[in-house]
Amino acid sequence: MKGAFPKQMKLSEQYAQYALINERHESANFALHWHDYYEIEICVEGKATHHINGKKFSFEKGDFLIIRATDFHEVKIEKPLKYFNLSFSPTSIEPKLLAILLQKRSFICGKLNKTDFEYLTNILRVKERSKMDALGDIIYFSVLNTAIATLLRYAPTLDGDDERTDLQNAINFIHTNFAQNPSLTAVATMSGYQVNYFCRKFRSLTGKTYSQYLSELKINHAKNLLASTTLPVTDICFECGFSSLANFLREFKKKNKITPTQFRKLQKRVKGDNENV
Repeated sequence: MKGAFPKQMKLSEQYAQYALINERHESANFALHWHDYYEIEICVEGKATHHINGKKFSFEKGDFLIIRATDFHEVKIEKPLKYFNLSFSPTSIEPKLLAILLQKRSFICGKLNKTDFEYLTNILRVKERSKMDALGDIIYFSVLNTAIATLLRYAPTLDGDDERTDLQNAINFIHTNFAQNPSLTAVATMSGYQVNYFCRKFRSLTGKTYSQYLSELKINHAKNLLASTTLPVTDICFECGFSSLANFLREFKKKNKITPTQFRKLQKRVKGDNENV
């Protein structure tokens, strides 16, 4: 029987400047899903296990998680949760902060110290937005930016400049649109650079050519789907933006030394071993 594709959750049609800050109480599990936006969760009370792209993360008081667009995510709740949820489009936060967030793409989880935990839980409650006016917006987005910046202090920081920010914005666009195979020319133009100059800077920043980076994104997305769902390999191939099954199989084996089916079997075996520990 074919597997069901994980539910996609969307913020709003007004995506570019959209954000939500909520204090939630949950006792029911969340089925596998993914977003077209970023999500940050900070645990206040309770206990749960988050599964992100097939990996487990504990979630108790003081723990936080950063869940990115296209991450596959499900939650198993052990004790009723009280937590803050911050959902936002990448373009709704300060450009320099977005650049750091993108640089820390592998930074997923952490545990707040007592001072930062109390500070964040206090300011996140100051999110009243009953008046949809300019001052209300300033307060709301200031709280959001402050919370993200505080969490990113738990990861090594890197200095950025305007050019790096432009390139990071381009990378963010690629990460959210890779399945549509955006062309090199289109992304370079969007960033305001000539193609040859963009290529040099892109490779300097990422260590890869544009085509290598795009292919790797598609393969990684396929790996997440293979590990997290029972979708047929053919469906995964086209969902990830490959033009043919033969091309997908060739690229997947080239990068992983095994076929998608072998990768799925390996992930199931690893998951079973971990659960038996």
